[in-house]
Amino acid sequence: MSKIFFLLLFIPLLSIGFIYSFSFKIILSIILIILSIILYFAFRNSKLIIEIIKENLSLIKNINQKIKPLDLGEFDKLKIYNIFPVISKVYHLEGIGILSIMTCNVGIMQLMTFSINPFEKDLPLMSLDIIFIFGKITFIFGFYELMLDKENKEYKYFLNNIEKINKKYEDIKIFNPKKEWHTEILSAIIGRTIGVKQIKILSDIYKEVFNYYITYSKNIDKLNKNEIAKKVSLVEEFGNNLVDKGGYSTDTFKKFFGVEKTRKFLGKVIFGYYSFKEHFKL
Repeated sequence: MSKIFFLLLFIPLLSIGFIYSFSFKIILSIILIILSIILYFAFRNSKLIIEIIKENLSLIKNINQKIKPLDLGEFDKLKIYNIFPVISKVYHLEGIGILSIMTCNVGIMQLMTFSINPFEKDLPLMSLDIIFIFGKITFIFGFYELMLDKENKEYKYFLNNIEKINKKYEDIKIFNPKKEWHTEILSAIIGRTIGVKQIKILSDIYKEVFNYYITYSKNIDKLNKNEIAKKVSLVEEFGNNLVDKGGYSTDTFKKFFGVEKTRKFLGKVIFGYYSFKEHFKL
């Protein structure tokens, strides 16, 4: 009788154990498949970002030979949650201003910001933001009117040519950023969403935009020392307002680094006004 009772108790427990073990294996397999997919896209997209940076730097060096890397101090090596590396580089483009590059890989998403802040010329700040999410790429060229004279004829001519580049690719899915207070000073936007197989479109656009922007800057008179100081103050005020008033990218940095470190990060890396002031002892 006791043997029968034991078998009646043991068989259900064995069945439950088998079902639990089988379910666990299925769940574990699903998790491993998902992780493999994330790692595949993270590696591939990071490799594409490295290629984009090399191509952009090569393009800029061919147009403007004098490019000098600047020291980033504590921002040379950053990590989000002490896991995900934030890689930053800042350069001085002689006769133009600051070139800054920031990349970050957070697993399911890879980010890159590539911006030129022309402290030495009265041109708009130009930024290129690229976001990779698995096989989708969203990129935005933004031209911010952080200028001393927004009404000059040369600037209107500049904007007209940027719009021509934009219209040239109007058959590609357009991406417009969400409207916030700081988007009011965006004088021009080229935003698109593409698949990885269409990445040549991104390459063609940034080659055309960077080539035009830097070549055009050569025809603009260099600002004097007082004008440069005013331009730096203008951009610094914008950076501080982003921290205080908020912005979609800035708010994310504040969550990762805190308010004051984000303020320094914008000044040292993203907009480069601290780096520029240190380099020229302003």
